[in-house]
Amino acid sequence: MGSARSVLSNRSVRRSALLVGLVVLSLGVWQGVAGAVSMKGKTPIESGNDACGTETGGTPIGNVKVQRRKNKIEVDWRMVKGGPKVTYQVQLWNGDKCTEMAVLGTVKTGGDGTAAKDWKIRPSVMPTSVFTDSYNGENNDSLIVGL
Repeated sequence: MGSARSVLSNRSVRRSALLVGLVVLSLGVWQGVAGAVSMKGKTPIESGNDACGTETGGTPIGNVKVQRRKNKIEVDWRMVKGGPKVTYQVQLWNGDKCTEMAVLGTVKTGGDGTAAKDWKIRPSVMPTSVFTDSYNGENNDSLIVGL
């Protein structure tokens, strides 16, 4: 049987190892959560994406730049590979809850499938992340952007 000092030392080593393991595990979980959210503010619009802003590997057909300015959200929407003369209803969604916040408006692409529009909205409650859906009979979600 070891002395009281060596037993205490072994407990300290085990406790330290457990704490290090928990820290490493929690960092791994945080990296997984953070990896699902773009923090850059600019994100692609994926064709056919109906996954609440989660990447599906769909073809990028445009991009959205979203940023928070005080109590407003600014959305710069760009369609670059949409269908020619197609109307899109652009909606802003809460990325945390996957709930629609607002219909920003409708935009019709030109004959070359491109269009651009900017919006500013003041939500009643500021979310921590958002995504857009560019709906034209099918969902075309952008990826989630952290605010």
